[in-house]
Amino acid sequence: MTIEPINIENALHFSSSYYINGWLTISGKFYITDDALYFKHGKFNIGYVTDVKINICDVIGYKRISTNNLRIYLSNGLSAKFKFFIGSRNKIINAIEERRRVYFEKRKQLVPLLQLM
Repeated sequence: MTIEPINIENALHFSSSYYINGWLTISGKFYITDDALYFKHGKFNIGYVTDVKINICDVIGYKRISTNNLRIYLSNGLSAKFKFFIGSRNKIINAIEERRRVYFEKRKQLVPLLQLM
């Protein structure tokens, strides 16, 4: 999957792994921009690799899994699981919540509450 270039000027970024089908992991970088979450795979992954874009308005909830894993739930019923370095997960959750709030407020819409799964 090809996604448009990311404007990383105001983006937060974290080292991450993205889980596919529950067992295959791809290493790369996780970016949070004003309107989307991006996972860009690294160059040294072997096999099926993909970049992922999640619109910030499609995030409806999240679940903390173990110490450094996070599952993000989407409005279309899908979810994505990421693994972060210990200590960055709470920063990521706070950033997602803040960017969602700003996204909806700029559009003069009520901010949907995030569900903790």
